[in-house]
Amino acid sequence: MVHGRLHEEDRRDVSLLGVAGLTVSSDLDVEQEDYRVELALLGWHVDGNAFSEAKVDFDYLNAWLHPPPLWENAPNRISVHTDDIELTSAPIESDRVRLVAGCSGNRRWSRTTGDVVRVERRSVFAIDCADPSRWEDIVDSRIRPFHDLLMLSLDRPVRITGLRLRPVGTGQGTPQLCDAYLSVLQRPSASLHAIVGVNAPTLLRANDSPVDLAALLPRWYCLWRNFWEPVRLLLAPEYAPFMYTAHKFTSTYRSAEALAKALFDSKQIPRPDHNARVQAVINSAASAGIDTEVIEWAKAVLQSRNDKPQKQLIEELVKSTGEVGATIVQAAPEFVARVARTRGRESHGGSTSETPDVVQLHWYGEVLRWIIRTRILSELGIDDIESRVLKREPFRYAVDQVRE
Repeated sequence: MVHGRLHEEDRRDVSLLGVAGLTVSSDLDVEQEDYRVELALLGWHVDGNAFSEAKVDFDYLNAWLHPPPLWENAPNRISVHTDDIELTSAPIESDRVRLVAGCSGNRRWSRTTGDVVRVERRSVFAIDCADPSRWEDIVDSRIRPFHDLLMLSLDRPVRITGLRLRPVGTGQGTPQLCDAYLSVLQRPSASLHAIVGVNAPTLLRANDSPVDLAALLPRWYCLWRNFWEPVRLLLAPEYAPFMYTAHKFTSTYRSAEALAKALFDSKQIPRPDHNARVQAVINSAASAGIDTEVIEWAKAVLQSRNDKPQKQLIEELVKSTGEVGATIVQAAPEFVARVARTRGRESHGGSTSETPDVVQLHWYGEVLRWIIRTRILSELGIDDIESRVLKREPFRYAVDQVRE
């Protein structure tokens, strides 16, 4: 940990956490040393890695929440409401998360226009920690699940554009919310038009959710813990948009595979029946006088061969999405077989016959994404998810691209 201050014009206290680097100790006149920093905190000198509150800005959060407008029109007057509005709150284990709408703006003067006041709606995601928590734990267990919900709902990268943390008191007074900087923060690039309308891949926004946000958030955090692997694999291309198409397809397929295994029994037959069949084969081999070493080898192989084929797993997942899956199968009866074969080639190599080109690979992955998102949001309680998907123009277009 390193404490310091900014330059003269600011003079804010700075705390650097997770500092790593090389300190040069010699007779040389060293003017600069480089360090890697995991977290920079502006506004306070902290004594340790303990925080009681966090507030996070996401570039699409306002559009996703659709909070009440800032102003009201009246005759000869516009009233602007600048107070924060708590839209919802929910308990997550011992902590509490909140969605709060406020405002931000500034005032400037010019010779041509005089005073100009600019104000806009600003929504934040807030976490109140019951016990002091490390910033890494707040990010991993509270911020990231909500970040994933936004990206799953919108099917596009969503950036964290701001983070403020409140350190635990250290005898210097009441710690304030401090601007925090870490590697995941980016500049905002949001547009409301990108997530609304039938041409957007959006499947869920706060204002059209059939489940109240106060109930939706705890349900999502529970679901996220149970489906952590398929969600992680599905959203990996959104967190790393520089992926090649083949890598993106592989990540999406592995997400579908992990989701199918989480939802359905991945074994071909019940374990007792499988064990009985294996033992029957082994007994027959022993009765036939087969060498003991060969029998032990065959037993080890047979006992490990009870998983459903990839094609069967993905087929069950597709069918579980109801009308969405039926629409895909009607347009492309061989879709499941094709993506299963493609997964085998992408993961294990081998035959290059019928290898899809990069465009086909892209559309196979896009259709799989619709299937995965449909099923996860169905598990979340969005009971009209099938009709939502069928109305989306990007879904219909993706299906047309794989039509046989």
